[in-house]
Amino acid sequence: MGKLKKIRNFTISKKTKVNFAEYTWYSKNKHAYAGYCWTPANDVKAVICLVHGLGEHSGRYHLWAERFISEGYAVAAIDLRGHGKSALTTKNAVNIQQLLYDIHLLKVNAAALFPEKTLILYGHSMGGALALNYLVAHKNGFRKVIATSPWLELTFKPSWIKVFMARLVSLVYPAFISSTGLNPEHLSRSHGVAEQYRNDPLVHDKITAGLFFNLQRAGKAIFNKRHKINTPILLMHGAADRITSPDATRRFSKNLALNSVLKIWSDCFHELHNEPEQDEIFAFMSQWLHGVLNNDR
Repeated sequence: MGKLKKIRNFTISKKTKVNFAEYTWYSKNKHAYAGYCWTPANDVKAVICLVHGLGEHSGRYHLWAERFISEGYAVAAIDLRGHGKSALTTKNAVNIQQLLYDIHLLKVNAAALFPEKTLILYGHSMGGALALNYLVAHKNGFRKVIATSPWLELTFKPSWIKVFMARLVSLVYPAFISSTGLNPEHLSRSHGVAEQYRNDPLVHDKITAGLFFNLQRAGKAIFNKRHKINTPILLMHGAADRITSPDATRRFSKNLALNSVLKIWSDCFHELHNEPEQDEIFAFMSQWLHGVLNNDR
C-alpha cells in the first residue's frame, strides 16, 4: 500500500479534529508517488478520491479537503506523475493511459486505507477529464463521480499553424515539453489565488506534446462513449471559465446516467473551489453527495 512518511493533527473547529497523513505509494514499476489522506476523527461516511489538474498538486486542495472532513468524509489524493512531490521520482506523462493508471493506484490505496467504504472519484480540470475517461475504461471503479471544470475542450482555440506544428512534434518526440501558457489570473476571482499559484514551488506550467494531443483526442472521443457510463455524475463548471469550456460540459451532460446533475455557476472562473461562492458551491456538492449516497441504502 505504501510507507507512511508523516502524520500530524490539526483543527478546523473547536469540536472537529482531522488526521492528516502523507504517504509514499509505489507503482508496479517501483516508481514512488506522493499520496495524501485527510481523515475525520469520527466514523468515515465515504472516501473522496481527489485528482488535481494540470501543473498543480494535491496540496492546493488542503482547505477544500477540510470541508469534506467537516461533513464526515475522508479525502485521499495523489500527486500525478510529473506533478507536485511525485515529480521528483516520476517522469511527465506522454499519454492519458499513464495518468489513468495513477488514478488506479489512488483507488487501490484508498480502498486499502478504508476497506468497505464507498469510493467517490472527484477530478478537477484535467483531473475531471481523467475521471470521466476512467469511468469509461473501468465501469466498476467508483460508485459516484464529481467532475469540476473538466478539460473536454479548451475555451480558447490555438491557431491552426501552432496546432499543426505541435502535432508534428508529438508524433516525432511525444516527450517534448512546452509551456501551457496558462494565465493564473484566469483561475479565480478571489483575491490572492493567482499570486499563491505563481509563488507555489510545486506548481509548473509544463505539458508534453504527447499528453496535450492525447487529452485533446480523449475530450472529443468521450462524447461518443457517454452511453457506457452508468455511474451518477455531478458536473460543475463556471460560466466565465476562460480555460476549459463550459459549453462542452453542457453538451456532455446530455443523456447521462440517472441521478447525474449539471450545475453551471454564473460569473465563476475555472477553480470553483477557490471562488468567492465556494460556500454555496460546496453546499451544492454536499447535498448531491448526500442524495446519491442515500439512494444506495
